[in-house]
Amino acid sequence: MIHKIDILYWRLAVFMLVLSLVVVRLTGAMPVHAQALPAFPLIYHGTAEIQGIPVKDGALITARMGSVVFGPVVVKDGAFYNLAVKADSSHNKEVITFYLQGAEPAEQQMIYKYVNYPILPSAMVLTFNSMPIPTPTPSATATSTPIPTATLVPTPAPPIPTPSPLSPMSVGMEIVGDGTLSRGERGQLRLEANPNGHRILRLEAIISADPRQVKILGSEPGDLLPRALSGQQVSGAAMTVIIFQLDATPALHRMGSLVEVEFEVLRDGGTGEVKFELLGLNAINENDHPIAIDLQQSEAVASVIGFPGDVNGDAIVNIIDLALFGRAFGTSERGRYYNAVADFNADGVIDTLDLSTIVYYYNKES
Repeated sequence: MIHKIDILYWRLAVFMLVLSLVVVRLTGAMPVHAQALPAFPLIYHGTAEIQGIPVKDGALITARMGSVVFGPVVVKDGAFYNLAVKADSSHNKEVITFYLQGAEPAEQQMIYKYVNYPILPSAMVLTFNSMPIPTPTPSATATSTPIPTATLVPTPAPPIPTPSPLSPMSVGMEIVGDGTLSRGERGQLRLEANPNGHRILRLEAIISADPRQVKILGSEPGDLLPRALSGQQVSGAAMTVIIFQLDATPALHRMGSLVEVEFEVLRDGGTGEVKFELLGLNAINENDHPIAIDLQQSEAVASVIGFPGDVNGDAIVNIIDLALFGRAFGTSERGRYYNAVADFNADGVIDTLDLSTIVYYYNKES
């Protein structure tokens, strides 16, 4: 009898174990869907022309994908900026057609690419055959006016107060510090702003600097944009920084930074200053509308102390500097005799380019 009871309990335990494994298997096989990132817009900019002649100021350019229209943006000096195309994944690989005044199609088209990460704007040259002629408004024909019947006039409702428009966002630039930098020293450039209540969703800044004077090391969103993804592209003397907020910022009324750029002063730069200039700034609010900008300071300058080719820092380039340079010549970063002070152009290699600098300034005093 006891043996039969043990067998009964054993079979029951095995059944419960198998049942729990099946439940775990079924629940573990159920996929957990993560929340997808929102689609990021494709941004287009460039020039617009009609048979080789720039389109006149004030003309409107739109983008169309099926029955969905994006824009418009206004042409100024023959150029357009910040034409954003944003749709869900069902529109992936659809054709984007660009229109002038909503009627004349451009010869160029693009293919929509659905992405959930920020990408750099695309430059375009849109060419049109002609400027659309507006359709004339038909004139009204005379008709007999019926005699109106008396109706009760309703009491008008009190007007709904409209909010006052926000002031433009104040923007300026500065180089952090006391205004002086040594050759080979790293510095930080800040693009500062007071949003004045605007909520920022996207930002594009174009900053220029002389590549013979500074080397751009990187950039990141400022403290006004805490939940942002960013990217940068350096081309010659210009650097483009694009920032996307995961959601629009609060309505802030304080000074802070939009973009922070880290740079290094090159040791072979010939002038006594470094200079940055803000070439363009586009900011978009939570409604995909541009934010008005009050640019108070578009340049940032710092004095450079030191002397190109002066390896030992005694304010003169002589045989001692040449000897120190010769010891490091031909080496690269992480090499045993590599000397960053002798790498005048900061390219990680001490070569003939650096040698030409010390030869040019030999026997010269600062």
